[in-house]
Parts: sequence; C-alpha cells; structure tokens
Amino acid sequence: MTRSRFILLVSPLAGLLATLPFAGCSNESFVGPIEAPAPDADAADASDAGEVTESPDAASDVVDATAPFDAAPIPVQCGGPSCVIALAAGAEHYCATMHDHSVRCWGDTNALPLPADGGAEAEPGKPVPLLELGSVVDLAAANTGTCVVSASGAVSCWSDWQRTPTTVPDIPAARRVFVGPDGITRCILDASSELVCWGESWSLGQGLRQVQGAKPLAVRFGQEVGLVALADGRLVSWGYGPQLAHQYGGDEPRQVFGLIDAEVLAVGSGHACARTGTGELSCWGRGGRGQLGSGLWRDEVTPTPVALPASIAVVDVATADQHTCARTTTSDVYCWGGVNARGELGLVAKQGVYAPTRVMLPAGPPVVAVAVGNTSSCVLRSDGSVLCWGDNTRGQLGRGSRDERRHPEPQVVVFP
Repeated sequence: MTRSRFILLVSPLAGLLATLPFAGCSNESFVGPIEAPAPDADAADASDAGEVTESPDAASDVVDATAPFDAAPIPVQCGGPSCVIALAAGAEHYCATMHDHSVRCWGDTNALPLPADGGAEAEPGKPVPLLELGSVVDLAAANTGTCVVSASGAVSCWSDWQRTPTTVPDIPAARRVFVGPDGITRCILDASSELVCWGESWSLGQGLRQVQGAKPLAVRFGQEVGLVALADGRLVSWGYGPQLAHQYGGDEPRQVFGLIDAEVLAVGSGHACARTGTGELSCWGRGGRGQLGSGLWRDEVTPTPVALPASIAVVDVATADQHTCARTTTSDVYCWGGVNARGELGLVAKQGVYAPTRVMLPAGPPVVAVAVGNTSSCVLRSDGSVLCWGDNTRGQLGRGSRDERRHPEPQVVVFP
C-alpha cells in the first residue's frame, strides 16, 4: 500500500471530548494484531466448522438500556503513594498515570523505553517509573506504541522501533492523544478543540481529511481502519478490514448503518464495538471466537447487539485480539471471546465464551476504567488500585516477575 507522510487539521470539535474523564483514558487503548495462544485442540470453533453455535440464554438477554442511563465518571480518590488515576493497554504492556502525574509501565520490555541513564532494561513484571516525561496529563497505547501529553502540551511517543521517548515536532499544544495500532498514525486534540493527526498511513489520512468539517465525538483506529463517531449521531468508517461495518473498503468514509448516537468506540485487531448514548453496546467484524458477545460464533458485517443481561447498560468498552471487556453502570466488568486460554476472561475453566460473563473481582471499591491487552485484562478502581489477570509471560500482570502459568484470578498490581 502506498504510504506518505501527512499532517492534517480537522475542524473544531466545539468542546466535544473535553468532558471525557482523565481516568477513562484507557478507552484510548488500541490493540494490534498480535497472535494469541492457540486454543485447546478439543475446543470447538463453530466458524471453522461452518456451523453456528448459539448460547442458550443469549437471545433473551439482549441489553435493555431503556432505564435512565448515567455515564458520569467515577472519581479516583487517592489514599496512598501508589495511586493510579489513568490506565492504558498495548498488546502486551500497560502504562498508568500516577496521582503525581508521573507514568509507570510494565509488561513487554520491547514496548518500554530504554533507561535514560543507559542502564539495564526494565525487569519484566515490575512497573517502571518514567520520570523523564515530566507531569503527564494524558496517555494512550496501542500494540507496542505509547504516547503521552505533558502539562506543557508537548507530546512524546515511543515504541519497539523507537525505544527513546521522543517529542513530536511541529504540532500544537495537546490536551488528548490517540494512538493507532499501525505504529504510524497518531492524533491529538489541541487546546482549540481541533484534531491534529500525523503519520504515514495514507488510507487513514485520506479518510481523516474527508471528515473535515464534521464534529467528532470519538476517533479510533484499527490496522488500516478508521472510525469516527460524529456529533450528529452518525458513525463513519473507512480503510480496509472487517471493522468497517460495510462492504466498501477504501479511503472514503462511509456511514455505518444500524447504529446511531455512538459515543464510545473500541477497535480490536478484527472487530469493533460502539456504545450509544443510552448505554447500548453493539459489536461487529470477526466473531468466530465469540469476541462480538452476540451469543453466536460468527462474523457480523453490521453492528449486532451484545447479549448482556437485561437492564445492564455499558459505560466503557475495551477490545483486544480475541476478547472484549466492558464496564457497566453497576461497576461490574463483563468479558467474552475466545476460550480463555490464558485466563484473560477471569474464568478458571478453559472454555469458549461467546456471551458476556461477569468477572468475579475481589471485594472493593467501584471500577472506574477497564483496559485489555491481547491475552490479559486490567481494571482501575476508585481507590487508585489496579487489578490484572490473564497472561503473564511478559510480565503483563505487574506482579514483579513473569511466568508461563494461567492467572484467571484478578490480583492487585504491585507498584514499587
């Protein structure tokens, strides 16, 4: 595919996005196409067999969000020095903004910056402080890439191919940052509520230019796929891939029909999800591993309601390679997709999960944000603690070490 460098300016957002909570910036977490561990040989995959397997209860449990819906952020009340106020996930690493606005990251050492003093690389599983970034007001991650916004509005980014955090030149002061999983596309929201993007992904750049003049509520990127939720209720997509929700791949943004009033978006390596202004959640794209949560193991071209229990409304949603997790207004976390090979769904048993299943978290304060890597999951609670579960082969769970075992039980990340 032809690629070229671009920097573009998308019209004023009229204050939209400014109301998004800082603690919710895990919604800016993008996950790239890292291959997940192979499922057990005896686990059935209905899509491979050309059959459709239906969950017994899913059809009758489609979300009913007609009750009053409140997506107001839950504030983080810090009570100690290891208090986290924001969380972001890459494919196999996590980064957290602490209460003093420093950043700590853990997991895949290839996705973490090299030490500024030239010392040894980070120890896997141990959250590493990144003090040279200054006071951070926003962060986002995708695949092996991470970007932060400092209090001065400067944006710094790093990845496995650029291990030193580097300030992005020739862009205005930023308030928010968005990262694409292609390792190229980046966007910011500047002080004037305008969206500024840069990178070398030609197809994504062409689409962003064509939505100029609109007022975006949310912007998300997949691998060569862009989605924008507009203030007039439309959702548009462009590029190439199953997350388009229509059959017309290319540079021209086209409306996604069957879904209006989208406010929150999440894009995985092969599927996407959107939450409406009334708390209803729909997903589409690749669904052969149950990652759409519809109760069926099959792909869906158009947005399909997620089979959440009745009267449950969604606030946040996060997508990865083969699984999806959502936070509800009851502060519960539901996950689905895949066969839970590494325990990423919070279930002890390895089994196919194609309808939302509640994660049994330890007793504690409400969950304020959820973030997922390819084979792990984490949540942020209102006391500033972070709990993670799933794969720890690269130290993704923040337990001070790495190992090959499954970890379906959520445990608290240990910050030094």
